[in-house]
Amino acid sequence: MRALRCVLGVVVVVVCLLVVGGGVALAVPASFGSGEGEESGQFSSNASGIAVEQESGDVYVSDTGNERVDKFGPAGEFLFAWGWGVADGHTEALQTCTASCFEGVSGGGGAGELREPGGVAVDNDPLSASYRDVYVVDAGNGRVEKFDSSGNFLLMFGGGVN
Repeated sequence: MRALRCVLGVVVVVVCLLVVGGGVALAVPASFGSGEGEESGQFSSNASGIAVEQESGDVYVSDTGNERVDKFGPAGEFLFAWGWGVADGHTEALQTCTASCFEGVSGGGGAGELREPGGVAVDNDPLSASYRDVYVVDAGNGRVEKFDSSGNFLLMFGGGVN
């Protein structure tokens, strides 16, 4: 039941973003993800942020419980996720996963580590140098991290960042 509420919440937010944002008209799928969990296409019951890349229609979900960002296509299909250790479940380095995903791991606060990721935003301004880049609030590390649309770490700012 909790997983269903989470999926429905994501769909409602996507619809609101599309209506309020007045961006690209997209066919919003009935659901994103395949339920609650840590596998590919699943996210924890406390997914806390969502953003839409207007040009492609791709949807980013900040998955707090799994300590990663999940990327879905415009039809709701899982594309990949990124975070520390998401491909093997133990490496303290940034990884992406597609067919098999794990809950992210927490280490020493390094580049690309997401500890309790919260809000997520996409730069949808085609005139910006950061066009299509993804910003994630890394609440556990007290900072914001910036990634490209493929999940590659670009920079971070905020707490503990030199």
